[in-house]
This record gives sequence, structure tokens and C-alpha cells, in this order.
Amino acid sequence: MKKLALSLSLVLAFSSATAAFAAIPQKIRIGTDPTYAPFESKNAQGELGRL
Repeated sequence: MKKLALSLSLVLAFSSATAAFAAIPQKIRIGTDPTYAPFESKNAQGELGRL
């Protein structure tokens, strides 16, 4: 039982340590559905219409 608890705590410690050093993205992309009512218009360049 002690080995299981030690193993689980080590896995948790190492997995949380790697998440803390993850790179912060410079650009975030958000996908939308162009057929949904507020986003159903596109301009000549193919971009979604402004709200």
C-alpha cells in the first residue's frame, strides 16, 4: 500500500511539474461555426463578419 501511495504521489508531482513549465502560446485560435446565426456572414476575403 505504501508503494502504491508513493508511486501515485511521484506521478502526480512529475505531471504537475511539467504542466507548470509549459510554453505560453503567442496566438490563440478559436473555431466558430459559420452557419450559426451571429457568424453567418463572411466578407470578400472569406473572414467572418464583424459583430
